[in-house]
Amino acid sequence: MAIYIVINFPANYAMDKLGLKYGILIGASLTTFGMCLKVLVNVSFYYVMVGQLIAAAGQPFLGCAPGKLANQWFGPNQRVIATTIATAAQPLGAAIGVTLPLL
Repeated sequence: MAIYIVINFPANYAMDKLGLKYGILIGASLTTFGMCLKVLVNVSFYYVMVGQLIAAAGQPFLGCAPGKLANQWFGPNQRVIATTIATAAQPLGAAIGVTLPLL
């Protein structure tokens, strides 16, 4: 959460300048690269720490996306429900991703 506070403002600035698509790609790339580093836990625990920091730096890009999506694509009277659905889709997708391989 401390990294989120620090990276939140540069992430919002980057998403405003580069656009929503590239902001989400940056966030997904950082998160994926961080998770790939965390897999090297048997080599050294430092890989886990660095991987966690990189993955945490990608989260503000993904966390700010629903509000920006609603602001760009929906009218003023539709923004609340669009933000709610997009925000709820993130943990729902994670839950599906965790349970689906078990089937």
